[in-house]
Amino acid sequence: MTHATNNVDDEDGDGEDDAHSHGFSWWHLLVAAIFMASLLHLSTVKWLLTPLEVPTLATFNLASHLARPSASLQDPVSVVAVLIDRSRYETKYAGTSPLPRQALSEDLGYLLSRPGVKHIVLDLDVSPSARAHVDKAFDTEEKALHALLKRNATSLTLIAPRTVTNPELQSRRAAWLIEMCRAGVAIADPRLHPTLGMVTRSMAYDALTVGVGLRAGAGARGDLGNLCPSIGGSEELARALVNPDSGSTTLDQLGEQVTKRYRPNGKCVSSPCPDTQARILPFHKSLHLTRVAHWCPDTLPTQVPAPRIRLDCASQEDVGQEIDWRNTSVVFGSGSDPADQFITPLGVRSGAEVHAMAASAAPVNENSLVSFLMDVLFGVLFGALAHHCWHVWFDARRDQGNLIGLIPLKSHNAWLALVALTLGLAMAAIGGVAIAAYALHQSDLWVSPVPVLVGMTIDGFVTAGVQSAPLTPASAKESLILSLRRLGQGLGGDLWSLLHVFLYAVPKVIYLTVVIAAALHLAH
Repeated sequence: MTHATNNVDDEDGDGEDDAHSHGFSWWHLLVAAIFMASLLHLSTVKWLLTPLEVPTLATFNLASHLARPSASLQDPVSVVAVLIDRSRYETKYAGTSPLPRQALSEDLGYLLSRPGVKHIVLDLDVSPSARAHVDKAFDTEEKALHALLKRNATSLTLIAPRTVTNPELQSRRAAWLIEMCRAGVAIADPRLHPTLGMVTRSMAYDALTVGVGLRAGAGARGDLGNLCPSIGGSEELARALVNPDSGSTTLDQLGEQVTKRYRPNGKCVSSPCPDTQARILPFHKSLHLTRVAHWCPDTLPTQVPAPRIRLDCASQEDVGQEIDWRNTSVVFGSGSDPADQFITPLGVRSGAEVHAMAASAAPVNENSLVSFLMDVLFGVLFGALAHHCWHVWFDARRDQGNLIGLIPLKSHNAWLALVALTLGLAMAAIGGVAIAAYALHQSDLWVSPVPVLVGMTIDGFVTAGVQSAPLTPASAKESLILSLRRLGQGLGGDLWSLLHVFLYAVPKVIYLTVVIAAALHLAH
């Protein structure tokens, strides 16, 4: 009698577990989606997401380009990147490095004479060079360039010089830094922040960077985008900046100090406000707020004072037009130096172009409650699709599959479930990226559909694999606990206690830690 009752109970239990194994729990999806969204909002893992962030940025820029395929020289913009391209480098600058200082003075002087230009960032290292020490003519040209810089101090921002190993050249560059600072020239941190080989984010503690300086109004001569107030007259600090053993570390330390001054107790006290974390750069606005212009060859009428700066040297559409320089900032740099090329969501871009994009608008706000809730919603929807397809695939391998309740699947055609999963996830990714790009366009709202999709697909695989196993989840759990109990009894009761704590407590602690950390991050 007892035996018969147990059989009935087992059959009922098996039936419930079997039904459960063919579906999924919406509660589980919600819990998993919250965990995934929380993980995405932790700054410590953002660097891993760079390849998965590119689709949203690239899709937005493609849509923007299709909507506005051509740009006019007369369109109002905030920042213009003027590049020395290959042809200009080989003709005007004779293809030599360091750049001939006389030619550089002429081009810089032309930009300084443009009416309406607010500020110019010279994204070229114009600090004392080794060549000037042995070439008197070059030394004379270099001194004339430095005099031009000092005469136009309030209109210029220079970049921190490259580090060198030669002690004598270190001393000359350190002295030059102090000289420029005393003349009132701003010196900015020119570094960019590639992640896994691609630039998508600003520097952490970015108070001294070119972008923040221009957005703050570089002519104001504050310490945003300007190393000089931190350097003061310290020769020791200036030498540390040009020493390869300490240059990058010193820039990091100074950037952190200035950033924290603008964020006492973590709260902003200025606008723009430097950030303690690396933020996604405003690539989505770059097509409308920046222009990239080139020095073109000397093929225009002789009455033109200098070769025209044009959007496209191969096109004849804008002959006779001049860029509208009114209320623009200019980033003047190289467009042909391989060492100054960076991979971005828009393709390979020069450092000057990336600085211009960073200066055009504030970085994207990734840590909003709306963004978090949208990530959770995406997680639940993507998870439902992934869980169903994985369940069908695992069940089909046991000749029990049924795709969307219409197509029975057996072991010989279980691959159809994987095809459905692939097509479904591809369509979900396209739809999610389109929605994320629209949200970015409408409200600067950052959503991460692709990372959520990847995470929920992995969760679906693991969960469906466990639930579709020959043993029911409850039976498998009891079997595992029994095996571990026996192991613990053989090795000692303390070991079993530790295993028991690990199995039950550690996953919950990890989950709560991630969710609470994300909540605090959003609140901050």
